[in-house]
Parts: sequence; structure tokens; C-alpha cells
Amino acid sequence: MNPAESLLGPLYSLYEGALGSSGAWLLGQLTLVALVALGWWAVSNRNEIISGLDLRPRTIGSLVVLALFTGLFFIFLSDTLGYPFEGAILVAASSTGFLYWCYITLEGEPA
Repeated sequence: MNPAESLLGPLYSLYEGALGSSGAWLLGQLTLVALVALGWWAVSNRNEIISGLDLRPRTIGSLVVLALFTGLFFIFLSDTLGYPFEGAILVAASSTGFLYWCYITLEGEPA
């Protein structure tokens, strides 16, 4: 039984192609241990993470809206204008990033 193979999926296949079966097994197990350790660390330091990333409802809402705009712009670029996948992602992300920068820069300070 190899839990890494079923949990990591295509990443494990990449490991196996690059390192062989025994190397993939070892690296897969190490990857699972690292993911569990990262999850444990994130749960135990959640207050520092929340304050460091400034996670507030308004910030999270802004990120959701930005992700929605990026997705809609990507769909427009790829379906309507026929951009290839990489080009549509690049243009959508850079355009949304520019709009976010304009919003942050031009918004001004609250009174």
C-alpha cells in the first residue's frame, strides 16, 4: 500500500518518471510528511498568519472579486478572442493586477 501514490496523483507519477519507483516512494512519503507538518504549523500559528496576511472580511472579499475578474477576463480572452491558454492567463492576471494597483493607489485615504 502506497498512500503517496493515491494522494499525490500526477505529482507522484512525475516523481516516478524522474527517480524510479524506490526514489518516488521515498520522495512521496517525504512530501506527505512535509504537507502534514505544514498543516500542523499553519493551525498552530493561525493568529500570526491571519494578522500577517491582514485577513479581514474586506480583504478576503477583495481577493474573491479579483479572482472572479481574472477568471471572467480569462474566459473572454480565450473564448472570444482566441488567445492560447498561457497568453490568456498572462494577460488576464497582469490586467487584473494593474486594475488592483490602480484601485489601491487611487482610492485615497479614508476620512
